[in-house]
Amino acid sequence: MSKSRLVKKKQVSIFVLLVLILLFTACGGNSESGEGGVDNSVIETYVYLSESLSLTHITDPVHSVTVHEGRIYLCYAVESAEDSVSPTIVVEGILPDGTQVSRTEIPTTSFDHVDIATLYITEAGNFALILTGLEWTEQGREDTILYLEYTRQGIQIMSRELTELPGQSGDWIDADSISVPNIRGLYSARDGDSFDWYIDDGRYLFGYTIATSERTLILNWIESRVEFGFRSHLNFLDDGRLSLLVSHGDLATADWRTEHVLLTRTPRAELPEYTVITLGAVRFGDWGTERAAIAAFNRENRDYQIQVVEYLDSSDPYGWYPAQQRFLIDLMTGNAPDIIFISQDIRDTLIRQGLLADLYPFLDADPTLSRADFFPNVLGALETPDGSLPTIDNAFVVETMIGMADAVGDMQSWTFADMLALVEQADTQFLLGEWTTAERSLDLVLQFSGDNCIN
Repeated sequence: MSKSRLVKKKQVSIFVLLVLILLFTACGGNSESGEGGVDNSVIETYVYLSESLSLTHITDPVHSVTVHEGRIYLCYAVESAEDSVSPTIVVEGILPDGTQVSRTEIPTTSFDHVDIATLYITEAGNFALILTGLEWTEQGREDTILYLEYTRQGIQIMSRELTELPGQSGDWIDADSISVPNIRGLYSARDGDSFDWYIDDGRYLFGYTIATSERTLILNWIESRVEFGFRSHLNFLDDGRLSLLVSHGDLATADWRTEHVLLTRTPRAELPEYTVITLGAVRFGDWGTERAAIAAFNRENRDYQIQVVEYLDSSDPYGWYPAQQRFLIDLMTGNAPDIIFISQDIRDTLIRQGLLADLYPFLDADPTLSRADFFPNVLGALETPDGSLPTIDNAFVVETMIGMADAVGDMQSWTFADMLALVEQADTQFLLGEWTTAERSLDLVLQFSGDNCIN
């Protein structure tokens, strides 16, 4: 695969990604290293390519998913807007292509709310559920854990308070802790796997061996073009594909959607050639909007693909400074990422050294965005004296104050000169608030503009 330089070399019309050249988040972890080392053999040989099927008719969170005889069963609870009506449990069977083949509605009684922990299929082919039912009594809230089994015809054959899992027994044993930060999903390994768990840390899916703490990287979510969201319910299909759900939205506003994602393992050697554009940061973090933008860009473009490079080593609790050094070494040796997240403490240094490209030519060449799409005063504040735009921030804050008309008049804007004039003629010590003393104001100015005060 070839690689092009975005910095001062090649203009690629991807300004939607250039808005990511901004302040990166503070400390965090990088899943590319661990106490027991990392096995890259799988991820270097294969890539998992995704295809998404939107389940628009499911507007409630899916609680449990199980795969049985080539079908994927989704289990969720539909709650009524009427307090007197108990929730209905829905078990929906779909094929990998999204075709719905069955739907079973299981009514509940007396419960105001249910949380479904597990759905599985018994040897007899019945739906078995382990769930928590919530009901309010005169004594207050009561949570009851139930084992519920239904036949395919929807006839209840067992409902009892759960004291032990049916057909299973065993004792708790001492277990070693899993030395992985930011675990977003934990899934049992399959028979024949050389590790104990599959773990999703927000950036990678990898196999984890408890005894050695070794990680086997399976896939990178961005490279697999999976949109950022709440990923859950990872399962392996009989044909080797990965099945998972990605949920988006806010339950508080009833804006909830679920996608069923299938990932197919594909040898890298079989992929068409494309140009890699790297996006680097000491830590890229879990910024959902940016990750979703990268995944969308990678899905929509085949000639160019964004790959994220993170420099932070999560196994080192003092790794922030070494990570910055690794980034600076790459920068000085000509191996810098094409697009970078930079912090304020090194941004001005890179600008003074002339190491950052002017973003205006990329913006002017883009067919979908223009300078008019940004607040001109914000862009102007980020310009250098020669009029170039080396960086773009991802956000800005406008602080407002309310003043009496006899103090501020009918001014439509307020400059520093106006503020100082008002402060000098005021008869109160804290005109701008009790916190805003002269000392604190000076500290704030030096914090954000100290470099401008040094020759």
